Amino acid sequence: MISIIITIYCLITVALIFISKRENKVFCVLFFYLIVPPEVRIGDIQAKWFISFAIFFWLISYGRFFQQFKFVSLYKPISIFIIAMFTIGLFDQRLSIINKFLRPLMSCLDSVLLIPFVYFNYVNHNTNFANIYKKILISLFIFTLYGVYCYLTSTNPYISEISKDYGIRDFSADFMQADDGRFRISSFSFHPYLFSLLMIFAALILLAFRPFNSKSIFSGIQALFIFLLYTVNIYFTDSRTTFLIFLFVMSAILLYKITFKRLIFYVFLIPALYVSIMQFSATSNAIDKVLDIFTTGGTQLTGSSVSMRQDQLLISLGYFYKSPIYGNGFNYLVDNLKFSSDKSKRQTDADAYGFESYLFILLIEQGILGILANIFIFYGLIKLHTINLFRVTSLDQKLTFSNLLIAISYIIFIFATGTLNSMPIFFLLMGISLSHQTISSSQPFHNQIRSIYAVNR
Repeated sequence: MISIIITIYCLITVALIFISKRENKVFCVLFFYLIVPPEVRIGDIQAKWFISFAIFFWLISYGRFFQQFKFVSLYKPISIFIIAMFTIGLFDQRLSIINKFLRPLMSCLDSVLLIPFVYFNYVNHNTNFANIYKKILISLFIFTLYGVYCYLTSTNPYISEISKDYGIRDFSADFMQADDGRFRISSFSFHPYLFSLLMIFAALILLAFRPFNSKSIFSGIQALFIFLLYTVNIYFTDSRTTFLIFLFVMSAILLYKITFKRLIFYVFLIPALYVSIMQFSATSNAIDKVLDIFTTGGTQLTGSSVSMRQDQLLISLGYFYKSPIYGNGFNYLVDNLKFSSDKSKRQTDADAYGFESYLFILLIEQGILGILANIFIFYGLIKLHTINLFRVTSLDQKLTFSNLLIAISYIIFIFATGTLNSMPIFFLLMGISLSHQTISSSQPFHNQIRSIYAVNR
């Protein structure tokens, strides 16, 4: 039954890409990626491919695409990334002529091409960004409520039903009934770590619109309640990596534009909070798990450790040396090494575990060319957000800073755990962020860009 619902939902989303209002179009695509697991298929085709191809046809049908593309933020790194991906596809001897085009195209549509997709829909179209972010926050708030339900009932009916209908691995059940005794929830996401990352994104966006900001979208009580739910759900995912990321970004938020009075307040508040939370055994255990990473390399606990990552790196380098420039090609892990998210079907080297870092995937599949292309993109995102902190109006600096932290936290996340099919979500959020910065910028050059985008089709 749920497979029929998802199929209908997928087709509706495809239709909305072409017929819905610009502001709703991007949100519909984002929500699809949030709620539909990546392994879901319609026939023999992954459901997300229908969305990707719809976006591709929308982009090429967009009036004056190539003329306007050069005004998209990061158009040079995006162009370099696209050229690199198609070069990797061209030199992949395993692929047919069609797949030499399709696989790099899908890689781009899952990532960098989502930025111009958002740009063309939002820039200079009277976009209400507060309303967009409110929709995102409310959606993820619903995720938290369902996450609490999953925690209290030790079940995840949504993911379990999808797994039954499509015959794919039930991550939610595996992580709630893990052999290592760790209980982790995933809510509507297919993986607990992805869910935890989404909660961090949501917390950062919410704090950018915190109550004493004149652009507040929630009252003080509402914002506090929602933030607490985000935080509690991060704890429920029991991920040391995302917990560390959360501590890092919250510390950065606290220190952003800090005053002397606020510094003194934190000096007394933080030790008091630490002493208080250490009185609770569950919280104390969570902190001990994080500290174990630095004291023993994670060897005292189950899950990933430093030594495990070293083994994975050595295995990845072995495949990297076979084709260091162009890599071994897209999807090499699955097609040739027979890697599967389902451990019972996995045929890769046992020491490789899950290749738990985006770096390992790049080394094996995309080589030096792919690594450089990714460096250009992520460096460009960090640099542009940092520069725009001084370009946007003062009321928008908090949101720009939060999105800068989203970019940094995402980079840390994917190199620590892998992408977990999160790239479409991340690049859609970056597209929204960069569009907002373009519109809110006080620089004349950006005003010129806005006038170029004013032509409506």
